[in-house]
Parts: sequence; structure tokens; C-alpha cells
Amino acid sequence: MARRRRTRNTLARASIAALERALVRRQREVVRLEKRRDTLQGRLAKVEADLAALQGPALPAPAARPRGRRVVRRRRRRRSQVSLAATITRVLQAARKPMRAAEVTQKVLAAGYKSKAKKFKQIVHGALLRHPEAARVGKGLYVAKGKARARRKAGRRARKPETKVEAQATET
Repeated sequence: MARRRRTRNTLARASIAALERALVRRQREVVRLEKRRDTLQGRLAKVEADLAALQGPALPAPAARPRGRRVVRRRRRRRSQVSLAATITRVLQAARKPMRAAEVTQKVLAAGYKSKAKKFKQIVHGALLRHPEAARVGKGLYVAKGKARARRKAGRRARKPETKVEAQATET
């Protein structure tokens, strides 16, 4: 098989006569290919007619996907009436101590939230991380935001002095 030359460089240097010859050659090629297409379409129509005679009408070809913007599918409706974020807020506010994601998951399901997710704990953990009303107070421990502030303040007040100098400073 012969290699084709790059037309970009040769066309720029070609004379007008050479360009006209190339144009005529391509027009002849177009005419030849159109005749071939018509012949093949006729043969295909005959094959489809033979198929229809043997097995009944052929199924229509599937419609081509339209070009342009993709169709965005809408999300399905939630199964629960209350959102996951609202349920997490209620669970954390009702808790007396910090909770882990697994405990929050159990309480959310016990509160009536419906989910068919196989890994619902991971969904709850992600929601806890993104939730504006949930605060992380320790490794894997979460509380409601207002309770986190109260815990920090209480922790500062109840802190025991570590050295004798600190103990003496607090007594005076």
C-alpha cells in the first residue's frame, strides 16, 4: 500500500493547473462513490425484502441519539418525608453524648428514615461531614453544633492544672 503525501504542504506549493486537475479527480471519485452507494442500497433493499418474506416485517432501526446537550435525568423522589439532614439534626440534638456514625445510622433508621442503600452508614457518615449543624468533636464522634460549643466551654472551665505553678496561680 502506497503512502499518501501530506496535502497541506503540497497544496500550498501546487500550481493552479495542478489544483484544477486534483479537483476534477476528486469530483470523479465522488460520482463513482455515489453510484456505488446507490447500487449497494438497491442490493440492501432486496435483502430486506427477502428477509421480510421469510420471517415477517423487519424491526425498524433504532433512532440515532440527537447531537447536542445531553438529557439530564431527574432524581427519584425521596422515600422518606423528612430529609436525611433534618433527621440527623434531630438525632444529634436528642443525644446526650457524642455519637459515632454507626450509632447515628441506627438512630436515623429507628426514627423512621427509609433507605434501600446497601451501605447506608457511609451515606450517613458523608452527610455528617457535610452537615452544617453537625460538629466533629473527636475521631469519628459527632454532636450537634450548639452542644459542641457547650462541651468546649465546660472542658475549659473544668480543666485541672498540670503543674504546681498552675495550681498555685489558680488558687490565688
